[in-house]
Amino acid sequence: MRIIKLKINDIKCHPAAEDAYIFSMQQRVQFDLSTLETEKLATVIQPLPLIVLDCDNYHFVSGWAWINDKTTAAINVNKTLTNSEIEIIAWKYVINSLQFCWHRKTNLKSASDLLWQLSECLGIKHKSIKKLVQQIANESRSAIRYQVDRKK
Repeated sequence: MRIIKLKINDIKCHPAAEDAYIFSMQQRVQFDLSTLETEKLATVIQPLPLIVLDCDNYHFVSGWAWINDKTTAAINVNKTLTNSEIEIIAWKYVINSLQFCWHRKTNLKSASDLLWQLSECLGIKHKSIKKLVQQIANESRSAIRYQVDRKK
């Protein structure tokens, strides 16, 4: 791995990370740390985006919330990851970046959607995603059903 600087126009989402990227961009969040203007604070909080070089094209795999058009970003470059490793890294980034910032009115639905996506990605079968959300969220079944089954 090495650190390089790239302009935002030179980076696209890696196809194996696309589902995780789209999922994360559709979430309603309570806290958006990427909007921090204080440069010193942002450098402590922000993860270094992971970029893969594929056929002379740069693709982001994680850390996309910190890539923007105002700056160039320091990037980790890795050429040896497989598509399945990239997909798992992307979902790990989603979990780590969203778990503390989901909006309180939609967090149980978001957790349910995320666990469903992860079970699809990893090939894990669960009898009930709602039960799994109940277990990790320490919430009642009715609270989970209210958010998960509610029409938008």
